[in-house]
Amino acid sequence: MAKKKRRRKHPDDPNWRTQLKDLDNAKREYFNEEVDAIVEDTYYLNEAEHRIKVYNQTKKMKWWSYLTSSAIAFVLTGLSFLIGYLARNSDKAPDYQAAGWASLGFTVLLIVIAMFINWTKNRNSQKFFQDKRRRYQRTLTTLEAKQILAIKIIFLAVLLMTIVTIVTNIEFQP
Repeated sequence: MAKKKRRRKHPDDPNWRTQLKDLDNAKREYFNEEVDAIVEDTYYLNEAEHRIKVYNQTKKMKWWSYLTSSAIAFVLTGLSFLIGYLARNSDKAPDYQAAGWASLGFTVLLIVIAMFINWTKNRNSQKFFQDKRRRYQRTLTTLEAKQILAIKIIFLAVLLMTIVTIVTNIEFQP
């Protein structure tokens, strides 16, 4: 025969469960009010329009952003061909095959760097709002705008390096 589960009773107060539920609800409401106040300060105050305008101008790519991305891709392509030149007489990667693998490695490295920047951006946002659920929301700070700009520059370099990787891996096949 199965044992019947006994409900434990609190010795002092017969309504202790409802009191605990009320306390949890009150804590949750207080926390949500605090987070809503931070969100309102960030997005809906009088200075929010100026903050949004500066934020959008900071994260926008300018001509030097394109130049920086091209320079990153050019330098990494040069390094991959240098690695291919140094390894051209090896048995494992003959005839500049190492250039394709090096460019693939540099492309993966750029993707990992972009992921790290994105992780720090989300972590800063989580600290700003003091809420883990709002870690993907924009804080409208110049630091976050610069991080987004850096991610855009890196992903343009990744696009260029992907083209280089495809070309070198097709061209230098044995």
